[in-house]
Amino acid sequence: MELVKTALLEAYKKRIFCGGRGLPREPSCETHYINGMYYCNAVDRRDNDFSRFSGREAVVQKSSCDMLYYHNYSGKLLISLK
Repeated sequence: MELVKTALLEAYKKRIFCGGRGLPREPSCETHYINGMYYCNAVDRRDNDFSRFSGREAVVQKSSCDMLYYHNYSGKLLISLK
């Protein structure tokens, strides 16, 4: 989906880690809409580094606020960096 690819690419280009997904979004910001949909990434702020992360990303229909797609994600580093 174009919207998700755009969101992921933006985060990677800016080298910002947000649970390994796209940048968090505020639904009120018109620039984040594509084809009547917007992308949201709700990162669990307690777990937002590469050693442990979790959250939920979603694609939402702007007109109805219906969630069209969501993905719960989590992960952690399996080796110690120390």
